[in-house]
This record gives sequence, C-alpha cells and structure tokens, in this order.
Amino acid sequence: MELYPISISPMQSGSFSNHSSHLRRKAGRPREVDMRAVLNGIFYILRAGCAWRMIPRDYPPKSTVYAYFARFRNAGVWEQIMASLRERCRVEAGREATPSAGIIDSQSIRSTDRGGPHGYDGGKKLSGRKRHIFVDTTGLILKVVVHKADIQDRQGVPFLLEPIKGLFPRMRKSVGGSGIHGQRTSMDQRADGMGSGDRPP
Repeated sequence: MELYPISISPMQSGSFSNHSSHLRRKAGRPREVDMRAVLNGIFYILRAGCAWRMIPRDYPPKSTVYAYFARFRNAGVWEQIMASLRERCRVEAGREATPSAGIIDSQSIRSTDRGGPHGYDGGKKLSGRKRHIFVDTTGLILKVVVHKADIQDRQGVPFLLEPIKGLFPRMRKSVGGSGIHGQRTSMDQRADGMGSGDRPP
C-alpha cells in the first residue's frame, strides 16, 4: 500500500488497538482487513476533507473504512483516544492530567442546506452551522458540539457542558467569550459540578 503523508506508524496503530480491543469479535472468522490500512483511510478522509467515495484505491473499500469509522464513533473510541492524548500532553508539560479551568468559545461557519444542521446567525450575517468549543488553558480540546448557527451562544453552553459532567474532577472554573459573558455565573456552577455531580444549594 502506498504511504501518504497522513499515514500512521505501526506503533501508533498498536496504541489505537488498545482503545478498541473491546470491540473485537469474541467468535467467528478472524478479521481479514488490515486495521492499519483502515485507520490510514479514515485519517486520509479527515485530512483531505473529501467525500468517502473519493478515497484512494490504496485503502480498503470506502464501505469498509466508513463502517469502522462509524463503529468507533458510536462506541466512543475517538473520544477515548482524545482524552488519552490530552492527558499525556498535559503531564509531559508538567501539569496535572486533568484541567481545573477551561475556556469556551464559538464560531459560525457557512454551509449548504444539505447534510446536517443549518440555520442563520443574525449577528454574523451568515447561514450555516455553529460550533461551540471547550478547551483547557493550554488550548487542548475538552469538548466540541456542532449545531445550527441560529442557536445563541448562551443557549449553546448547556449542550457543551452537560455531556461532560463528571469527567473532569478538578474543574472549578470556565471562562467564555463576549457572547457568553452573561453566562459566567451559570458556567462556573456547571464547571464546579463536573467532578462530583449536582450539589445541594
């Protein structure tokens, strides 16, 4: 198989297998597909930003590559890998594995009416989607959500923070941009509850 700039090494492929081992079939025929080739196909699509049908012939069939991509997505494998890499980067930088503070921001981007959420952002004067991003103080991603652009920044905060409640036990403070400034108090309350769930008043 021809190697592209995005191709991963055998060591990186082995690291991925550690996160997806629970998805292996316990019985039946042994898997014949080359998982390193599948991963390289997935990363090629993500890096090139092209349609699945445009995947080069050096990789397994697009239906096979996409099936594994969707399977790993539904099982939360990608988020597990992101968390593992984030914690490793923080420790190597001399920090605690999990953050105690985070930063929230949003960005609206133009898109077509097809294939996903779509709305009009009156403030940015554009039609498309909006992404809310939650990062630690070093810029490493904690959570990303994508939705219609017509959702206000303040309304998007719960979509961002509620799914990760309990995942960051040291989280005590979150800071938002100007469009989320009015949410500062409620953001800090949500951040304070990420580690131990709801607390009595």
